[in-house]
Amino acid sequence: MTYRSMFSVLRRSLLPVCLLSIALLFAACDSNDMAMQTTVEFGQATYQVSEAGQSLEVDVVLDSPASEEVTIPLTVGGSAIAGVDYEDPASDDVTIASGSSSGTFTITPIDNASIDDQDRTIELLIDADDVDGYTGGATAGATVTITDDEMVGSFTVSFQEARYETNEYNEDTLDVLVEVNQPAPANLQLDFQTGGTAPSENYELLNSSIEIVAGETLDTVQVAINDTRNYDESETLTLTLQTPDNDAVTIGGTTETEITIINPVADVATYAPDEDFARLYAYNTFSDVAVPETGRLNNDPSQGAIFDESFAFTIVPLRDDPSADPNVFGFGSFLWSEQDFTRNTNILNMVEFYDDGEQPNTVDLGVSSASAGLYYPEFFRLTPDGPGATTGTVTLIPDEIEVYLPDQTDDGVTNPESFVIGVSSEGGTYNETEGTINITITFDETSINNGIQTRRYEFSADRRASN
Repeated sequence: MTYRSMFSVLRRSLLPVCLLSIALLFAACDSNDMAMQTTVEFGQATYQVSEAGQSLEVDVVLDSPASEEVTIPLTVGGSAIAGVDYEDPASDDVTIASGSSSGTFTITPIDNASIDDQDRTIELLIDADDVDGYTGGATAGATVTITDDEMVGSFTVSFQEARYETNEYNEDTLDVLVEVNQPAPANLQLDFQTGGTAPSENYELLNSSIEIVAGETLDTVQVAINDTRNYDESETLTLTLQTPDNDAVTIGGTTETEITIINPVADVATYAPDEDFARLYAYNTFSDVAVPETGRLNNDPSQGAIFDESFAFTIVPLRDDPSADPNVFGFGSFLWSEQDFTRNTNILNMVEFYDDGEQPNTVDLGVSSASAGLYYPEFFRLTPDGPGATTGTVTLIPDEIEVYLPDQTDDGVTNPESFVIGVSSEGGTYNETEGTINITITFDETSINNGIQTRRYEFSADRRASN
């Protein structure tokens, strides 16, 4: 065998051995690289922090100290919103110093002063593949839950009152109060449902929902009551709170309130019986001084309050107009007509105020019962305290009363000259059992240069005993 041939054989026999040696060498190097990789992971898989709590430190740990400073990048996601639910971090990286085996990622929650329907989460993921020599461990991902400090069921909303009553004649606007047990950090929105027997024309809801403003504890449902003129009838309107979608708010306590709408009829016949020239006696002082309880008159100032007795004929307008308010009555003669208005009556003792007498607070104009022309069938309105009640309030229907002077001309026109007195009142009370009405009345007498005068009255269905 030649030398060349021997070398060729040797080369062929050694080639597989060399290739195998090279392969083993590379395998050994790769195994060493893997053995040299450092594991990086979060200290735990889950964390929890209240939105009103302190900052949370999320640990990023190595299985061996870093040989040099290393920066571990994180991917940050989840339902929580940076800048809204937690402070926007300065960086999504965690730096671990040389020789150290841990670093921290800081999460600072924001108390957003809202009542959230559910907790919010931050999803953290270590991007170990982006760092040479590092690999992610078992907890390379972590979830941080930001809990709402407004806990489930911590706000209870209810009506403040279970019942209200109102007389539809007054056409009041009721304030139905809704309250929460503690101030909320955000506006509370609730709905309510209506029910009951009251027809829609009997009321008007001035707000269709409830909103308790942040930091407050009350809101008001305003219900405007309309007069349907359904006398001697009662209706009900119920308001029922509806359960909100927000779990932080519950409905409890008085969940429903009932408004009873009444319009009872008074016994007007106590003061204005259905007869001709029905008399109602008036006892009045000539100023804002209480009327004495006994006696018919006193003209002597030294004997206490000066007061006087008078009477007027009462009229119920229902006799003339079936659609009229049955609780209203006034004054006048059934013989009165526009053609013969001298058939008048002495309303409120007004003839006494403007005649030629010497009572205080009068203006001598010579007015008499034969000239005054007073006829006002709608003057007082009685409002019972409730159905079947014999007591209640009396309202004077504001008006301007025209008073005629005696006819002093011969021009064929009866009583052409007159003046106007305005009358008003803040109201008074009545008692059907006693047959009395007590009221203070203001007279605007500026048209006759006597200014504004206030006089107190007691009207009595029966004449008082003499002094």
